[in-house]
Amino acid sequence: MKKELAKKMTDLLWQIKDKDYLFNFLEDLLTEKELKDITERIQIFRLLNQWKTQRVIAEELWISVTTVNRWAKILKNKNSAFNNLKITL
Repeated sequence: MKKELAKKMTDLLWQIKDKDYLFNFLEDLLTEKELKDITERIQIFRLLNQWKTQRVIAEELWISVTTVNRWAKILKNKNSAFNNLKITL
């Protein structure tokens, strides 16, 4: 059920071609905390790709090393969708 709903959300987001519209849509859809959490995850991903240590990332973002470790494991998975993204923040 969860996967089916996620696919429907993906279909919905795929329809949005304009960046500003997408930004406004996400602001309407998500709470401030949810937006912060997603942004934090993207920052972790970016810093890991800069080869910063997990401890440095945790200190820089004021989060636990466990949280950073979770993302490091995702990036080590060659099938992870994140490995094909080019994120520059």
